[in-house]
Amino acid sequence: MSGKQIKTSKLTGGIALSVICAIWGSTFVLNKSALAHVGVFAFLGLRFTLAMLILLVGVARFRRKHFMVALKTKKVYAVGFLLFLGYCFQTLGLRLISPSSSGFITGLSVAVVPIAAVLIGLRIKLLHIFAVVLGVVGLYFLSSPLSTSNLVGELLTLTSAIAFALQIVFTETFDPTLDPVSAVAIEVAVVAVLSSIISLSPYDTKSPATSYAIANLMNPTVLTAVVVGGALATALALVTQTYFQRHMSSTEVAIIYNLEPLFAALFAVVVDRLPIDTGEVIGGLLVLSAMTLSALA
Repeated sequence: MSGKQIKTSKLTGGIALSVICAIWGSTFVLNKSALAHVGVFAFLGLRFTLAMLILLVGVARFRRKHFMVALKTKKVYAVGFLLFLGYCFQTLGLRLISPSSSGFITGLSVAVVPIAAVLIGLRIKLLHIFAVVLGVVGLYFLSSPLSTSNLVGELLTLTSAIAFALQIVFTETFDPTLDPVSAVAIEVAVVAVLSSIISLSPYDTKSPATSYAIANLMNPTVLTAVVVGGALATALALVTQTYFQRHMSSTEVAIIYNLEPLFAALFAVVVDRLPIDTGEVIGGLLVLSAMTLSALA
């Protein structure tokens, strides 16, 4: 692929991943509301089972041969397990801290990604490192994470940030010929199966009888969170990430993911009519500056 084609792919990938961040940014408050009705693992099981079914239909219809190759790729299962850990700890933490704090701490994965990338032998540009620092500072101003504190919730969410960072880094190491839809279908299946099993045990945050009660499953908040989370924030998002990481580094992807809390703040302003403060404006400008630096690197 020529240099011009690579730049075009990166630009397209940046736009596509920015749209994904907008979807993710709208889900924090939605997911927190859904957890009032169903357990953490029941919610994840429902969300990822829907995503798995969507992806498997596409695989069965168009990518059977590619899917058989992905099934034999051990790294796909490892990335699926990291994805499970990320969503598991993020969702458990979200029950204890505010959506803005969760967004900030999850966004710290942008700082973990380059460290993990270097440790496994990937190369990082100096300008990308500066963009990472700028992005983390921007995240802080956007989220005001110290306005409330819960150490357990913060530690759970920090663990999820590390898991998400490793998931991004190891996705970069996939064979470029590996079909992204098939790979993500397997990753999502890992999360769906593990979450569903735990949801039926005494270890979920709500009993199976409560989580799977018809009244709770049919609750509009739960239905919306599962459908948006499963179809858009999981199936579409992960396929998009996996596809474009064939042309973008894990650090570039992580820097773009700084947009998630920015969109979360914008969503709160537009939908909930919350006022914009100076910190959010500064944070938004820093995040956008970090993306610009990343693009110039």
